[in-house]
Amino acid sequence: MNRMCEECGRNTAQFTAIFNDHGQEVRKPVCEECYSKLQLSVDDTTKDLYHKLHDSTRKVLYYARKTAREKRHKYVLTAHLLYGILLEDGQASLTLESAGADVISLKTQLDIALTSIDDLLARGSEEEPILSDDIRGVLNDANYITEKLEFPEIEAVHLAVAITEDRGSELAKILKRKYNVDTTSLLRELEAQLPDSIDLVKKLKESTEKKSPLEKFSRNLNTLAKQDKLDPCIGRTEEIERAVHILSRRNKNNPVLVGNAGVGKTAIAEGMARKIVEADVPENLLNKQIYQLDLNAMLA
Repeated sequence: MNRMCEECGRNTAQFTAIFNDHGQEVRKPVCEECYSKLQLSVDDTTKDLYHKLHDSTRKVLYYARKTAREKRHKYVLTAHLLYGILLEDGQASLTLESAGADVISLKTQLDIALTSIDDLLARGSEEEPILSDDIRGVLNDANYITEKLEFPEIEAVHLAVAITEDRGSELAKILKRKYNVDTTSLLRELEAQLPDSIDLVKKLKESTEKKSPLEKFSRNLNTLAKQDKLDPCIGRTEEIERAVHILSRRNKNNPVLVGNAGVGKTAIAEGMARKIVEADVPENLLNKQIYQLDLNAMLA
């Protein structure tokens, strides 16, 4: 007897998802689409923003990765993301169309571009396509846009705006040159969909002018700790105490966390931020801020 997906309750379960739920490992039988969405909670590129991703954005990322998998592409690129927006066929796709894009023509053009990618996985490989640094950059930009425009979640339409914001990218140039679609035209269409009259273009421009590079390319862990948006740090008490002790020295006060990916280096830094917020550190550290610098976003 086929099991039903325990996430959506609609489709047949094909996978067992192992995902992070508030710091606890959870397993459940799920369908392909739900598996892909839950995978975002543990993927290095998306796990920090997982709680802010609107369902439309999770669907877009599902379609983007699915398209890359079907074409045996090793990496999920921004072109896959835009293709995913068109496949999701929701508000973002409609906003692109109302702003001037011919979505059928654009989809055909993206199909051709994706066919030319030659960085492929081996035939029969069970390896999943990896979300690229370009995707990380788009998600970070979309998160910034969401915060400055005061939307509660990162919606698929914010991904489209973020793609057009990178004016040096080939996709942004194509959207502008062929369809006259840019950040301004998308935001104007988005304004028309809102119940209140808000000048989103002006709001984003004013915010961008005030934005520092530190805000753009880092996360303030103290702020996230205050908002209770960091996962609990379990089993790292000794390492956190040791790092706090080293930071409190007069000399030789530069702790270095070394280890393979996934062993808990970031968790230690987050645990330190939580201790600072809770005033559970020496006096000389009480007013310190911990930032997580995103080098991948800077490169993207």
